[in-house]
Amino acid sequence: MSTTPAPPAIVQCAPMRVLPDTAAALAGLKPGDVITELNGEKVTHSGDLSSRIGLSAPGDVVRLSVWRDK
Repeated sequence: MSTTPAPPAIVQCAPMRVLPDTAAALAGLKPGDVITELNGEKVTHSGDLSSRIGLSAPGDVVRLSVWRDK
């Protein structure tokens, strides 16, 4: 997971909560993080993210770019 230096102009996908013991929690995501890219491709909306994650097989590694406000 990498972080971008400035907030995106439009919030692409910001989880409201991160459940314990999930892949998101293990990756270090926190509520309010803004996911801007998945595997180097821009995320334009939450449906885009969920559909692309859904195409991944269990155990696949995905790379996220995230903006976090402090």
